[in-house]
Amino acid sequence: MRRPVVIALLWLGLCVLLTYGPSAGRGFVADDFGWIFFSRIDSLATASRLLIDGAPGFYRPMVALSFGIDQMLYGLSPAGYAMTNLALAFAIVSGIIVLGTSLRLPPVAAVFGAGLWILNFHGISTALLWISGRTSLLATVFAVFAAVALVRGRPLWAGWLTLASLMSKEEPIMLPVVFALWLWIDRRPAAAIARMTWPSFAALAAYLVLRSRTDAFTPATAPSFYRLSVSPEVLLPNAISYLDRSMTFTAAVLLLAVLAFVRVRTVALDAERAAALKGAVWLVLGFAVTIMIPVRSSLYVVFPTIGSALIGMAAASWLWRGIPASRQRAATAALMVLPLALLPIHWLRHETTKRQGMLSSQVLETIRSAARESPAIARIVVLDDNHARVTAASAFGAALPTAVELVMGRPVPTELIAAGEQPAADGKDTLVLRIADGTVTALNR
Repeated sequence: MRRPVVIALLWLGLCVLLTYGPSAGRGFVADDFGWIFFSRIDSLATASRLLIDGAPGFYRPMVALSFGIDQMLYGLSPAGYAMTNLALAFAIVSGIIVLGTSLRLPPVAAVFGAGLWILNFHGISTALLWISGRTSLLATVFAVFAAVALVRGRPLWAGWLTLASLMSKEEPIMLPVVFALWLWIDRRPAAAIARMTWPSFAALAAYLVLRSRTDAFTPATAPSFYRLSVSPEVLLPNAISYLDRSMTFTAAVLLLAVLAFVRVRTVALDAERAAALKGAVWLVLGFAVTIMIPVRSSLYVVFPTIGSALIGMAAASWLWRGIPASRQRAATAALMVLPLALLPIHWLRHETTKRQGMLSSQVLETIRSAARESPAIARIVVLDDNHARVTAASAFGAALPTAVELVMGRPVPTELIAAGEQPAADGKDTLVLRIADGTVTALNR
């Protein structure tokens, strides 16, 4: 591997750790507790159940298995789960780089594209710092390596990886179509397209059959906020929002490069045009499902922005040839400094998730300590600080009773009320916690 590529890889890895490391693994938030609770593995039978049934409401067995394995390894230590998420993100970065070079783009440009993906302000931080964001990470890592397998002429591997991607999340449902269009862009004959993509389409069919045998949500049974809609009131705002979240960062970095360093007009190479077009196909079809969901989420850009990364690396490869040799060193230095300059913005954006995790960890540790002193606790009341920026309600959502059961090892009636309200008659077996100024206090212990 050439020295510039090694330096670029090492620098990108350091920037990622500086960007996300200070906020990762601070605690579980909301849906995390449900995934841990329903994904516990204590035998081969339960592991098989996870693979067949997934989790309540969704058919995402790969996610459930990953949580089950983490629970076996780390118990309720959020740092271990965060390391798994970070490892998945680095695996995606590796996959993007391999995919870029497989599409005949320069390795340094491929690293640049991977950097655009993982340092994007939207989506990636949520997927990394919120443990439940692993759904998008798993779906994306399998999808990227499915694409690598396809480009390298291994359609059977592409099919198996497509199935794994779909069994992680529903968003890659158009991935076989993406692959077919990629081959069409390469001007492959119809017979070759069919031969190369049938395993991926077979994976889609198998996924739909497996999913139909579970209680997972369907378009007809999903809650209103997940129910698909083709109303312009849903589609247009979603399209604008997701275009912003998926392309603004990439476009801004490329525009800065053009304004500051590019001085020579060049013609894009065939490989660059093809990679950019393939990226556009991935980007558009990656939103085929989520653009119809009424509730927007930054997690929905994690998978589609692989397309943005391909567009970015193709554009970077093209633009680099337009930078005079006398300016290339300055352009490289600016590119290395940019992630450091953006660190405060990233950290500020991470603050809410970080503080939610810290608060949930404090609450659970206080309950754990009280249970050691009084094993007969029969009821728990949490007095929330509703005027704070981060509350127990936002940290736990509806999962507080589940979180308490994980800590206590048994179900315990749990009540979350606003500070200032009076809980029902306290007994000696009731644990009352008060949250004030980000601190958790046991009032009757």
